Amino acid sequence: MYKTLQENPDFDGFTFTRGMTNPVNKAVFVRVVEAIHHDYGGKEQCPWTSAQLKVSCDVYYKSLSNANQRKRKNTEVGHRTTCRRTGRMGAKLEHRINALEKTTWCSETKEVVLGRSSQWSTPAQMRAVMNVIQIGRKQSSLHAK
Repeated sequence: MYKTLQENPDFDGFTFTRGMTNPVNKAVFVRVVEAIHHDYGGKEQCPWTSAQLKVSCDVYYKSLSNANQRKRKNTEVGHRTTCRRTGRMGAKLEHRINALEKTTWCSETKEVVLGRSSQWSTPAQMRAVMNVIQIGRKQSSLHAK
């Protein structure tokens, strides 16, 4: 809705030099909420509460503010690289957890590894957990004999 309102020449949008509590930004929030309510045929038909819209607007403001700051500091490319790397690591973690659930290891070994999976936020931590997984494989093969 914010982007749609930005197409209007009489809509200035958020001011990023001040916080969300700034009267100008509060007025923008009110206008966006009014437009959302209008789209849904009134406040009663809107699927979101006022509190949900406020939180959503705060998050969107923060996102736009951060994007604006990255643009001013010329760090957009580095941010994009970091986001892609984090996404790949998250996907890798998800694949490994799914694979772990399909293993025939004993439940104690799986619990140790899954308990450690919350620490898989950096490559070094992932390697440490992978070492635990390899130990788990060895223990599991010993239990199978």
